[in-house]
Amino acid sequence: MKRRAEIKQMINRTVANHLKDLQYKLFIFGSQSNKSELIKADIDIGIEAERILTSIEESLISTDLEEVPTLFAKQKFYIQQILL
Repeated sequence: MKRRAEIKQMINRTVANHLKDLQYKLFIFGSQSNKSELIKADIDIGIEAERILTSIEESLISTDLEEVPTLFAKQKFYIQQILL
């Protein structure tokens, strides 16, 4: 459970570094959303924001998320955007 919290913090910091001037909410959904332990599945990240992210912002966030150390080598992150 502790490792899951650490990974969530790393995801939060990664997104925050790219969206400093934007009001947004970040959430995890899909198979990882209600698990108490990490499972070997993709991590789906939702970003609810006041505007749609540019393709450059989304690409930079995705690239940096690939550097977040998870428990599984082939674990991927997918971003879904929602307007506030």
